[in-house]
Amino acid sequence: MGGDFDILHQSDDKNKKFVNNRFLELFNRIINMYELRDLALQEGKCTWSNNRADPTLGKLGRVFISEKCKIKKIPRYVSDHNPIVYSNDMKCWDPEEKITEEENSKLTETFSIEEVKTTVFSMEKNTGPGLDHLPIEFYQHCWDIIIND
Repeated sequence: MGGDFDILHQSDDKNKKFVNNRFLELFNRIINMYELRDLALQEGKCTWSNNRADPTLGKLGRVFISEKCKIKKIPRYVSDHNPIVYSNDMKCWDPEEKITEEENSKLTETFSIEEVKTTVFSMEKNTGPGLDHLPIEFYQHCWDIIIND
């Protein structure tokens, strides 16, 4: 499981003052409950920067998986987050851990318009904008116009 979690996991995930927040304990409980392991990046320590002269750096993007696997960050060109990649030439999955062709088909099937609409309208208002800098309220309000885009 990997992604841009937008939450620190431990104090050394940030180069400046670490402020403990209410989500940190919950995040760590989930990690421990599912016995997840946070893989170390092969290059560097941080996946996010605020791009200032004296930058704040943090590890917000991460992958939780078996410790036998390794990931690395790649250069960021658009986002303020470095993408992280897994090299599939490493043999770190046991046969019983691999997904089946049927599971893969289900995971990669095209989303229906109704699924997208349900997701868009269930998102919390006034949340951070995406790469296009438009808040979710724009998509909710203009749904009938943008539905075919």
